[in-house]
Amino acid sequence: MLKPGKIIAKNTINEREYTFRSPHEGDLTPLQSFINNLSQERTFLRFQGEQVTLEEEKQYLDDQLEKISKHRSLVILAVHQGQIVGSTDIKLGEKTERHIGLFGIAINKEHRNFGLGTFLIGLVLQEAKKELPGFEIIKLSVHASNQRALHLYQKMGFERYGYLAKGVKLEDGYRDAVLMQREA
Repeated sequence: MLKPGKIIAKNTINEREYTFRSPHEGDLTPLQSFINNLSQERTFLRFQGEQVTLEEEKQYLDDQLEKISKHRSLVILAVHQGQIVGSTDIKLGEKTERHIGLFGIAINKEHRNFGLGTFLIGLVLQEAKKELPGFEIIKLSVHASNQRALHLYQKMGFERYGYLAKGVKLEDGYRDAVLMQREA
């Protein structure tokens, strides 16, 4: 079982040292800061300027820690110089979709485009095989206009299986979404 705060890997990427580990209860405030900073960018994330309260983040973290303990979720944090700068996760579905994991990834702007995303995807897939019994397929949704992410996912073996017109609703209108999958 993946214990809270367990170090999964250490690696140097683009001359920056990173520690990759599971979350723990002490990550509450750093995780809140991480998501709120990403939300302010208003880029390709689900968060578009909203600010998560400490109570909301506590509920999210408690939920994730419980799912991790039950082998229903896997979360890996990328830490650089004591700061959370990236996060990736796979959450298993339920019932007839219990073999399908929903993938997510987020990286601070200062740490993008240097190979951290590639490393995180490889690491979460590797660990998911150990930590998520029955995991067979991984799926994701990405903004159709996010060319960097589309290229990264294709490079990592994801294939397009669908296209959802108006799959993302923003303040200034709709964006299309590309649905992708790959075998675990």
